[in-house]
Amino acid sequence: MNELFNRVRFHAVRRAMLENETVLEGFMDDIAAKYSDEKLELLDRLLVAISDNDLFDLMMSGKIPSAYGEEMKPLCEEMKEYAQHFSDGLKK
Repeated sequence: MNELFNRVRFHAVRRAMLENETVLEGFMDDIAAKYSDEKLELLDRLLVAISDNDLFDLMMSGKIPSAYGEEMKPLCEEMKEYAQHFSDGLKK
């Protein structure tokens, strides 16, 4: 793992809401080999800027706060899809 990935992982799994930490830990494991440095930078910017309540809303309902712009939309969709998959796995 590189330094950038480790920084993003830290911002992902050190949240004020345990629910966010739990989902994002799996998300980070899932994207470890898939994301380019550019995409990791984008994710890091989002994780630093977003509040835990907005992050939870994003992952559970797909509600993307307008402050994060169109460039974040594909990333937010991926997070929402992963959270849905995660949630479905808990229901089984």
